[in-house]
Amino acid sequence: TSSDGSSFDTAATVEGQEAPPPLRRAPSAVPVFTKRIDVGKRIRSARLYATALGVLDLTVNGRPVSRAVLEPPNTDHKERLVYSPYDVTGLLRRGANDLRVELGNGMAHVPATPGRYQKLTRSDGAPAFLLQLEITYGDGRRVVIGSDPSWRTALGATTFSGWYGGEDHDARRVPGDWAAAVRRDPPTA
Repeated sequence: TSSDGSSFDTAATVEGQEAPPPLRRAPSAVPVFTKRIDVGKRIRSARLYATALGVLDLTVNGRPVSRAVLEPPNTDHKERLVYSPYDVTGLLRRGANDLRVELGNGMAHVPATPGRYQKLTRSDGAPAFLLQLEITYGDGRRVVIGSDPSWRTALGATTFSGWYGGEDHDARRVPGDWAAAVRRDPPTA
């Protein structure tokens, strides 16, 4: 280095060296859950109630159920889970309908994230969600559809999700290899 720090000397030049492989060849991703439901009659009303240990991105037939993000809000997950109600009457149609949940870590699970901003690390457990869709048909009949093992799951296009560290989205990743969802025991206080 020069005495004033404005220039640097080259100690050695390395040529022909191969770059190291990426740390993760196939990045992990947040799970996406889907369920197809059939609606055969005129709907009077449809309400969707959802909560999570983590954060949710909910869609019905590819359309968001809300403009809100980072829901449910952060809370003491050992004390309570806050649920959000959504009027999805206008999103459902006669015939096949697709319910979809993308599930991020939120504040419930904040793992170490080397190379990213990190305020803290903590975990109340792996992300999980609860959902209930209540459909009331024009004739008064009521149907309730909940989150259960009949849902299908795959890894989505969001390859990183962190409350403080942001989110990475790889648009080349489209869920395709759907597997059966797994029921988890509820968290204990």
